[in-house]
Amino acid sequence: NERRALRLGIFSASILFFGGVLFCAWLILPLLMNFSSSFGSLQIQPMIGLSNFLELAGWLCLAFGAMFQTPLVVLIAVRLGFVSCASLREKRPYVIVVILILAAILTPPDVMSQLLLAVPTWLLFEAGLFIAARMEKK
Repeated sequence: NERRALRLGIFSASILFFGGVLFCAWLILPLLMNFSSSFGSLQIQPMIGLSNFLELAGWLCLAFGAMFQTPLVVLIAVRLGFVSCASLREKRPYVIVVILILAAILTPPDVMSQLLLAVPTWLLFEAGLFIAARMEKK
């Protein structure tokens, strides 16, 4: 049973992490580059070097991959009895604030990228809470 649970956990964590990386690489990075290049004009040309872009892309992919682990964290916390689904529902506003703070720390200092990380993380938290509530009933 432990091996099966460990395999399922590693598989789920890997899928969630790579899902976050793909979400960032295919949706977020192009949006951020378009957003940042929109500040350019004839007098001001954006100077995004390759090393700066790769550093930003790597950091954002890592942040999205880590934050997409939220459903797994919720499931493990409920499964191990650290917290119940009812208490997570009561503390939902605090969880949203924590997600917003983490998104502000992990992303560049613009509201757009912070929201693009916070909203999917919140939705994944809700999905994890829904699945944990179904598992808690069993």
